[in-house]
Amino acid sequence: MYWEKGTLPEKSGSGHESLCPYQAFDAADGPVLIGIASDNLWRRFAAGIGRPELAEDPRFRTNADRVANFATTVALVQAIVATESATHWVAFCGRTGIPCAAINTLADMLAHPQTAARGVVLDYDHPTLGPLKTMAQPIQFNGEARAVRSPPPLLGEHSAKVLAAYGFGPEEIAARRAA
Repeated sequence: MYWEKGTLPEKSGSGHESLCPYQAFDAADGPVLIGIASDNLWRRFAAGIGRPELAEDPRFRTNADRVANFATTVALVQAIVATESATHWVAFCGRTGIPCAAINTLADMLAHPQTAARGVVLDYDHPTLGPLKTMAQPIQFNGEARAVRSPPPLLGEHSAKVLAAYGFGPEEIAARRAA
């Protein structure tokens, strides 16, 4: 749009100014992102929710119509989505080929089976704080297992070793530590 109009687009949150409906909606139990980016997807949505007349309504027939009636379209879809759970909409959209995803909280993401399957949450023991968790690098190289090699260092834990590597002698290290 910037290249076409020469103006910066307005902020649209999770939505898109030239696709409608294409944004986050509040399902009965949490947010879900639904991307109805074409007229074919709109027809599938309308038929799938048992409202085939929406596909022929002049306000919604084409994406251009839906964009021209953006607020009305979004309000209509929001009212429909609010009647069911996010899980329902993810399954419904999956069956009908409409792009959709639940918007997970941090707790949802950490409890998600894919997170466990990827092994990105690692447990380790900290010398003063006890058992802790951390996030692993999401990329694996050559199938190498993810592991915590060491906990974060305590304040000054490696100072002597680092300073010695740079040529400081024991007396200089002791003086710096004392300072």
